[in-house]
Amino acid sequence: MCKKLFCLMSLVLVLCLAGSAGAATWIGFGDGSSWNDVDNWDTTALPDSVNRVNTVISGTVVINGYAAYAYKGQGEDVTLDIINGGSLTIVDTGAGTAYYSGDFTAGGGSYWTVGASSLLSIDQFFLGYNGQSTLDVYGTVSVNRPVGSGAALVFGAKTGANGQLNIYAGGTLDTTQWDGTDSRDGTGAVDMYGGSIIIDGEITSGPVGIPITFHGGPGVFTYLGTAVDRTVITVPEPTTVALLGLGGLALLRKRR
Repeated sequence: MCKKLFCLMSLVLVLCLAGSAGAATWIGFGDGSSWNDVDNWDTTALPDSVNRVNTVISGTVVINGYAAYAYKGQGEDVTLDIINGGSLTIVDTGAGTAYYSGDFTAGGGSYWTVGASSLLSIDQFFLGYNGQSTLDVYGTVSVNRPVGSGAALVFGAKTGANGQLNIYAGGTLDTTQWDGTDSRDGTGAVDMYGGSIIIDGEITSGPVGIPITFHGGPGVFTYLGTAVDRTVITVPEPTTVALLGLGGLALLRKRR
């Protein structure tokens, strides 16, 4: 009887461990904001480069100057800031998993900021899954989805969802491909205040149904050629625009 009970208890323990493995939920019981404070998670260890857990985050989360890892998850009304050279690396496990920035709950919202000198490296990024998602890029965002396995960057996946992408001076979005609203039910937009977008293929416009607004001057689409097969989208930085304006004034004065 004892032997059977011991075996049963062992089986329950194994099942519990199996059920909790690879899952971490943000609870904010530590300092309430730092990703690297283990007390903010419902696990006993932080996600790391070996154990990239399935992560659910909410509230205000800050990655300040250190490397953070996960392999998939979802944001629920989260404000996520990656600052001071920090990084967040999220990779595909080979089973089509990804990290969704938009809420799974309709009507919610997520706000992500990648600060200067900081990095977000991700396999697939949903800007607006069920709710509103905004991504501000001052540093580098790399979205590297293998060709043939779905779009890398998706705007407004479901009805009522909206994705807003803002690129600022010094910011870079490097993505293999993007997906507009032609086959989706949501909405989205791109605003470029500077910086660049680098994307595979010869691109002459934004995603279908997603307007790109260039602030400070006309946008420039530069195809790098068939050997590279990538396009760089840029907008003049404010300083460049100012210098061009001064040059134009000088030319007018000279002509007068």
